[in-house]
Amino acid sequence: MQDCRKMRSEIRDQRSEIRGNYCLLFNIKNEHLLKELGLLAWGMHKYLGYNSCIATYQNGEYPSMKFLPGLELKFIPKITGKFRRDSYMWLLKNSRKIDVLHLFHFGGGSFRQALVYKIFNPKGKVYLKFDGGPKSAKFREKLALKLLIDFCSVEFSERIEHFQKMLNHKIGFVPNPIHPDEIKEFKNFTERENIIFACGRVTHEKGADNLLEAFSKIYDRIPEYKLKFAGTVDEELINKFMSAHPELKDRVIFAGMINDR
Repeated sequence: MQDCRKMRSEIRDQRSEIRGNYCLLFNIKNEHLLKELGLLAWGMHKYLGYNSCIATYQNGEYPSMKFLPGLELKFIPKITGKFRRDSYMWLLKNSRKIDVLHLFHFGGGSFRQALVYKIFNPKGKVYLKFDGGPKSAKFREKLALKLLIDFCSVEFSERIEHFQKMLNHKIGFVPNPIHPDEIKEFKNFTERENIIFACGRVTHEKGADNLLEAFSKIYDRIPEYKLKFAGTVDEELINKFMSAHPELKDRVIFAGMINDR
């Protein structure tokens, strides 16, 4: 707790020194705002004093912006219908206005965005969040990382050493944040519902198949528990699992995407 207070104090002390224009470049929908995408961008404003924005296509309404005061949305014109391509054109006009450009995902698309940005704003800084990280890396990707990216991070500290060896590059640790309003008073274990809850896309990439298979092996030993998922679903994955385990039809719940928090 003392470490947390010390860190917050240091952040407050730094705010007046590091103001600038920060931009997260990513094609978001409303449901992304209260996940790491929106919360990292908002945190740059609230805790580090940046003029902070997210540059995106306009994908419907964004009611969750009311939870992120101070964060702006800038809408990229949909010219080609391909976000990466349109983002390059947007950067041609706007790179000089951005002090810190925040990109997501290790790969060619992010490196091309970084290249356009650096051409027009060589003094600007690029932050790349791996969001999982690459399984392998080619020489040209390692070179692009070295030449174009000023800071990169992973969200799991135990993966830092692995990626540093793979990429021959220093990797930072930035955990995925939560909104301060989500930190509620701790509930005693006996007061909670008997639910194993998973929030996120129900897909192989998110490990949902592993969780389903694990639950199928122990469900009879925890008869009072149910497994509940909130998030968009891979219908093929679900149908395959439920066909193999019809006995779990009342024990596994798929709530779908929850937009109204």
